[in-house]
Order: sequence, then structure tokens, then C-alpha cells
Amino acid sequence: MVLFNYATKEITAKIVYYGPGLCGKTTNLQFIYDSLPSNSKSKMLSLSTKTDRTLFFDFLPLDLGKIRGMRTKLQLYTVPGQVYYNSTRQLVLKGADGLVFVADSQDIALDANLESLQNLEDNLKRQGVRMREIPTVFQYNKRDLPNALPVAQLQRDVNKLGVPHFESVATSGFGVEETLKGMTQLVLGNLVKKYGLEGSEPLEREIRVLNADAPAEERPLPTVWDEESALPRAEEVVAEKSPFDDVDFSPPPEMAAASIEIPLPDGILDSLPELGGVAAPPKPERRAADSLVKEVTVPLALTAEELREHRKLKLKITLDVTLIP
Repeated sequence: MVLFNYATKEITAKIVYYGPGLCGKTTNLQFIYDSLPSNSKSKMLSLSTKTDRTLFFDFLPLDLGKIRGMRTKLQLYTVPGQVYYNSTRQLVLKGADGLVFVADSQDIALDANLESLQNLEDNLKRQGVRMREIPTVFQYNKRDLPNALPVAQLQRDVNKLGVPHFESVATSGFGVEETLKGMTQLVLGNLVKKYGLEGSEPLEREIRVLNADAPAEERPLPTVWDEESALPRAEEVVAEKSPFDDVDFSPPPEMAAASIEIPLPDGILDSLPELGGVAAPPKPERRAADSLVKEVTVPLALTAEELREHRKLKLKITLDVTLIP
């Protein structure tokens, strides 16, 4: 699910790299991470258990443009291919805005590709999502190996949705950037379509994701797009009213008040003598105090920016009860 942060003026989209074990998902993320300037990326984090590992990081792509004055941040995740607990994959998939399925091009890996693809579809169904509802691209990795299947066969056997596909050799970086570019364009196109956001600069010009200083010979070659499966371009999308247009972000009053009624449970005073050594009042007075309700007014001073950033407020209340005989 795309996250809108009005305090930092950022839109965050989550992209998940999925596929069988040893297909090149981690290699993709590592190449992208190493190619990014240090001031545009977070640290690459790893969540490791005894049986699997999940990698993720976020970054602000170069020259990606803005949507309604907000920068676009991408979060890249990879799920473990050889995983003992399927719940790990399900957790990483939750809230994904785009999917990159990395397929191993080797003939001996065809069954593993199909098994992983079926696992992806099953995990999405558990979340009430169909695969065709999420922007998806296929990457056919390891194209440099002698036993790599023809792209036409992979298209027929693996890419039955007919979504855009890319050839790659992730170990050298070939096709890695092109895959991410294509994925980013589909995600942003879906964002414009879903929320009716106009001013989508990224779809009207070439997207540059990685380091602009990389030599031309090191940059991947263009790939073939299946235009019929791609999402509409910005000019073809009918802009609708944004759901955020009606949100009132006007500054709140300087002081807000909260009234909290705190009933004392029956018998609570029976234990007070043991805790503090205070003599308990006579029986009739204690029973009257047991049902006592006090109204407390708590002043809350919040700025407009704090309210924008924190939509839900949590109050931690500490009570200092003094027993009066």
C-alpha cells in the first residue's frame, strides 16, 4: 500500500522481488544498492533467522520527478527463496505496490520457477489479492548461461499473464536497472490511476534510477515491452478527485482538552494498606470510595505539523492516588 507522508512530502511505494532460491533476487538488490549515491539511500537491512534471510532498503531515485509536489521513495524487498516458513514470504508481500518475479533462465530451473510462481499466487490469495491486480514484471535472469531457455519458451510457460519482461545477467548488472525502471513506471502509473493524481512527471519522461555518472557501456541495453499489458500512460488516465483533497489540515487550537473518567474497581483499597502502610478507612467510607468517579481534564498542546504526522494519538496516563482517611 502506497504511504503518503505530508510532513516529509514523500510518497513511499513498496516493491518486492520474488522468485525461487538462487535465482538472483539478492544479486539484483545488491547491484542496485551499490550503484546508488550514498546520500539517496538508507542502510541495507537484513532480517535473518536460522533458516532464511530477508533484505530491504529504501531510496529516493534520481530524477524521478514529483507527484503533487511530493517526492517518490521506493522500498525494495527480497523474500528468501529457500524458506522453511512460508509466513516469511507472506509477511514481506503484505502491502506490496509492485512485484518483480525473478525467474532462473536455466532449463533445469523451470519447475522451480513454476513452483515459486504458484506459491506467489497462493500467498496473494490469502491476502485477498489477485496477481493481475498488482503491477508486475518478469525478469529472466542468467541469460549468459549455455543452458538458458529461449525467451519465447519462458514467456509461454512462465509469463502467462503477459506482463512486461526483461532479460538480465544480475551478476554483471545487465538488465537490472531496466527491470527496476519498468517496475517503477508501472507502480507510478497505477498510483496515478488509483488516486487520480495529476502532474505525474515520471510517466512523461525517461526514468533515471541509478547513478547518472555510470559509463554508457556499463548501462543495460533496452528491452522489449509488451505494450498491451502495460498500464496506461499519464495522458491516457482520467484524473479523478483525490481522496486527500477533502482532508482538513488547518492548524488546531493551541490547547485541546480531554475529559477522562476513571472508576476505581471494587476492592482496590483493600490492598493499599499492604502497599503503602496507610490505614484503611472504616468500612462504610471505603465502600463509598470504591465507586468514586473522578473527572480529570488533561491539556494537550499539539502543533499542526504533529497532527499531520501522527494521525493516531496514544496517551500514557500515570495516576498518583492519595488515600485520605
